[in-house]
Amino acid sequence: MAGLTSSEWGPANAPVLVLLHGFMGSGDDWAAIADALPDFRILAPDLPGHGRSTGLPGEAYTLTGAAELCAGLLATVAAGGGRPVLLAGYSMGGRVAQEILAMGLLPASAGLCLIGAHPGFQTAAHRKERLNADRTLADRIEEDFESTLGEWLALPMFSTLTRVQRQALTRRRLSRCLPAELARSLRGMSTGSQPDRRSALAGAASRIRLVAGERDERYVRLLSGLGPDMVTIAGAGHNVLVERPAELAAILRDLARRQLDSEA
Repeated sequence: MAGLTSSEWGPANAPVLVLLHGFMGSGDDWAAIADALPDFRILAPDLPGHGRSTGLPGEAYTLTGAAELCAGLLATVAAGGGRPVLLAGYSMGGRVAQEILAMGLLPASAGLCLIGAHPGFQTAAHRKERLNADRTLADRIEEDFESTLGEWLALPMFSTLTRVQRQALTRRRLSRCLPAELARSLRGMSTGSQPDRRSALAGAASRIRLVAGERDERYVRLLSGLGPDMVTIAGAGHNVLVERPAELAAILRDLARRQLDSEA
């Protein structure tokens, strides 16, 4: 399977953080985080259907396929003598990261940080309902992306974005996203196609940190009590990458340093 394109920052010989973006995003969404972590090597792939990772084989547009591609990046880092110390994923990227964990493909040297990431529905009925809703959303993205994007950013979980942040996100998404590729990704990587990963998270709790914006009430409820440590970021909603990059960078730095200390 063809590989993913990536944004990269930091010294070539530094410990490596692999960061996975959310739906409608791209690897360079992590630029502000990378600027705050200059002593780490940051690799942020464009997930299938996003950024420059387009026109990929069909199997790439599934959670399993995306997880295999991202795990391949981690393995390449390790094979080249690098030290992957942390895998972090925001929203959709966090769901891909959970698949990497569940498939046993997370390197032993790496911790895991999940940011506003759904652990999977617990019933088949809820999965089917979400899958149908996401298929409808994918159709609407193809038909009128601009209007659908406006409605997406008007969802309650994005209500804490400022007007300036919302406008900047709108410009970025309209200029960088290919509607047909986003729709293809959503159909194959819907939360409705994700297994319930609560047991996998509980089984690796010592390696995992869960993060949610304090005002992202839905995800605070979803992630509370899963077993791994949870941190809420004060004042933030769902998109903590945009709203609180400095605070998120500090959390990632702490986790990466803990992994390095555990190897010492």
